[in-house]
Amino acid sequence: MARLFKKGRFSILHVGLDESNLNTYRGEEIIVAVFSYDPSDSKDQRITNSKSYRSHISLDRLLYHADRSYLFALWKNGKELNPKPSHLVRATPFLVSEYLERNLSPHREIESLVLHIDGRLDSTSKFFLEEKLRDSLHIPFEIYEYPKGKREMIIYPRIVQIADVLSNDLYRISRGRKKCELAKLPQFVSYFS
Repeated sequence: MARLFKKGRFSILHVGLDESNLNTYRGEEIIVAVFSYDPSDSKDQRITNSKSYRSHISLDRLLYHADRSYLFALWKNGKELNPKPSHLVRATPFLVSEYLERNLSPHREIESLVLHIDGRLDSTSKFFLEEKLRDSLHIPFEIYEYPKGKREMIIYPRIVQIADVLSNDLYRISRGRKKCELAKLPQFVSYFS
């Protein structure tokens, strides 16, 4: 699907979303939102569905881009193992609102928002997300889902790939003594359920 992009004052903001999914048994996750005004970040690409693909990606190169940045939240939620809606869905409106609050300027207004989510949303989660976005943002939005499944090749946009790699890297940093270092990063958003 072609998406229009206008340079100048009005822009389309693309958001790639993923969570660590590595520590859910303790009710902790790292939710990452990557924000981009570059329309090429939303183009679908074929990626080998294996953990090794992450090792070939340079986050420094991907994040060093004038129109791309990210925020993340640590989600700690006691005893809930598989909450509905998911932690990612609950955190998304908050992360997007936080980004807009930190980054909007008179020189750039958001015409619309395009969310790219790693995974499939159940109907309850999708309804919750749509309702929260409508209530908090007051701008048009679209939601695209990218379930991985067990296929050898997956197709999803670069912005989701960046969010996936970043959530895994941040998870590795969060293990052990390094966890307190995450809260010192400027991209950290304090948000707990």
